[in-house]
Amino acid sequence: MPPAGFDYGNSPAEFAALSFKGKSAVMMTTNGTRAIAAASGAPFVAIAALTNRAAAAKRLMDEGGRRGLDIAVVCAGADRGASFALEDTAAAGAVVEAMHEADAALHLADSAWAALHLWRWYRGDAMRAFRQSRHGRGLLDKGFEADLRYAARLDVSAAVPTLSIEQGVCVLRAGPPGT
Repeated sequence: MPPAGFDYGNSPAEFAALSFKGKSAVMMTTNGTRAIAAASGAPFVAIAALTNRAAAAKRLMDEGGRRGLDIAVVCAGADRGASFALEDTAAAGAVVEAMHEADAALHLADSAWAALHLWRWYRGDAMRAFRQSRHGRGLLDKGFEADLRYAARLDVSAAVPTLSIEQGVCVLRAGPPGT
């Protein structure tokens, strides 16, 4: 059920059935919006998820290499970004895995290694991580298993939303794949 004044809730499974072609959309989340806003001062920000993991990893590596930048994978966390979220860290590990598989010579920080090992401990089974995480259990209890299954799909999208600041407003654009 969407919040008052909104057309839709934040269900990824629901969004998949909609067409936003030629339209703008406003999406707010409790934790993700804050994480994106906190990263907005970085020279380049791309949005990664399990669904676009390989494409996002490639885009981050390409931009990092082209600009001579280190890459930071930022988790949204829980409790408005104030605490650890198991599912976010496992997903970050999946992104790190895609980067490490593309270039095994990458120097990983301890946190990247930890996230990678967490993801590998789950053997790529995101639903298992979701079922064990506090947030995932809460969503399952509320009947949102379809959303978790949708979010657990690996590498099904080549689109990588990127952040820009336009007239003082943070804007995500999901350009054509590979851009």
